[in-house]
Amino acid sequence: MAATRRFRAGAAVAFVALAVALLCAGPAAASGAHASIVGGAPASITDFPWLAFIEAETGPKEGFQCTGTVVAPRVILTAGHCVQDIESGKLTPAADFAVATGVADLTTVQASNVSRGTQARGFPAFKPLLMRNDAGLLVLATPTSSPP
Repeated sequence: MAATRRFRAGAAVAFVALAVALLCAGPAAASGAHASIVGGAPASITDFPWLAFIEAETGPKEGFQCTGTVVAPRVILTAGHCVQDIESGKLTPAADFAVATGVADLTTVQASNVSRGTQARGFPAFKPLLMRNDAGLLVLATPTSSPP
């Protein structure tokens, strides 16, 4: 399945992005540290059960990857620049996106963990050229069992 292959290809990138986000949220961010990950460890999905991995599989953003947060069984909160073209301001068609939930290691993604998007929404106050109010939503075709 193309979705599974693409998720496996993006596993390293997504893991690094998650690790960097976690480091920025921790005490090191307050100290102004800018070092590489030191002493890190793989995260378990039980530590972050609401984690969502988003990839545009078709269309103009093909290969573009983002993360998101499950906020309802069929709704993923993500960045506005993930669902909207920064230059044109146009929304990327929701059907271009595949979303994996319930896994932290993208090499283990199964078809049952992947859902297509049915609606994409950018936050009305999102200013793409300024990257302000950078929020968006993806509505999934099938509900995820991952908790919000």
